[in-house]
Amino acid sequence: MNYLKMLVDEFHSTVVATLDQQGYPQTRAIDMMLYDEKGIYFLTAKGKAFYQQLIQQNYMSLTALKDKRAISLKGKVKCIHHTYLKEIFQKNTYMQKIYPENTRDILEVFVYMRQQVNILILLIRVILLKKHLQLEVLKKKQDILLMIHVLDV
Repeated sequence: MNYLKMLVDEFHSTVVATLDQQGYPQTRAIDMMLYDEKGIYFLTAKGKAFYQQLIQQNYMSLTALKDKRAISLKGKVKCIHHTYLKEIFQKNTYMQKIYPENTRDILEVFVYMRQQVNILILLIRVILLKKHLQLEVLKKKQDILLMIHVLDV
């Protein structure tokens, strides 16, 4: 199972956290637009506090929830300017109404680099009359740690 594909194509909307100017966590909803072997791609506008935090910190964490599943990641981000901007709008056609073509200059694309993050998958399934928590470390490759928690309720 490709977790980057799942994050982009199935979850899509995530809650992303960075630190504000006072050092406190700040969260916002961000859609993950594309993925490849380098990482996950998303965008934001240059004038937003989120953009400034990404540029200054080069780091964020995110969580996505859907259908009793969750993915949490933390790691480095890099601004790649308008690289993949056209592809993002082709794949995510709803964005064309939010940002008509003549307004896209304010947008910057970031890549969330997979090789520098921890991936946590939480799967919850319901089984009557049984409570059990099982933790499995499936694979550790480079700096990627992948765990699956299965909770039977």
